[in-house]
Amino acid sequence: MDNNKTEKIKEKRLEIIGDDKLILGVCSAFSRFTSISVNLLRLIVLGLFFVFSNAVILIYSALGVLISYNETSENEELFKIKNLTSLLIISVIILITSLLLLWNVFSVEHLVKFFLDRINPFTMIILAIVMVINNWKKHETERISESNMKRLTLSENKVIWGICGGIAEFLNIPPYIIRILWILFLISSMGLAIFIYIALKFIIPPKAK
Repeated sequence: MDNNKTEKIKEKRLEIIGDDKLILGVCSAFSRFTSISVNLLRLIVLGLFFVFSNAVILIYSALGVLISYNETSENEELFKIKNLTSLLIISVIILITSLLLLWNVFSVEHLVKFFLDRINPFTMIILAIVMVINNWKKHETERISESNMKRLTLSENKVIWGICGGIAEFLNIPPYIIRILWILFLISSMGLAIFIYIALKFIIPPKAK
């Protein structure tokens, strides 16, 4: 009975698994956590990108760093099948786009302009850096046993919910630095940081007693 409860809790844990990702593994993590199809989540994120563009990339990048990373699961073959399905869907989208270009429905210039109008170079630099960090975490997770691995948790040294304190402990820097950076992020994001802060309250787990 207790073993079944433990397995259910483990299944519902929000975490990125190295072999279950296309870019950063964020959609796969939320797919396992919510039991929603990963391909549906990826399409939703893509749709949100067309509406909110840079904000979606920044939030996705932040989640790619903040969500806990886990070692390769026993379901490695299942993950390969899921990712193959996602790659097939992407291939179909690329094929349809190529056919539309050949039929002059729109031009390459229009397609490039469409994306350049929505993507800030600074945002893409952040995404690239996060991808490097994400892959480094994968190799580190494979190298270090789970019992010895540092995990991002809510801090007991808190002002509100312990999110800034938890990030500071994870990065091994003073909490006031993260709090100042978060205030600057709050001002520059015109309030978006508030919603991210609330979301992190439910994403970052508390410290184990």
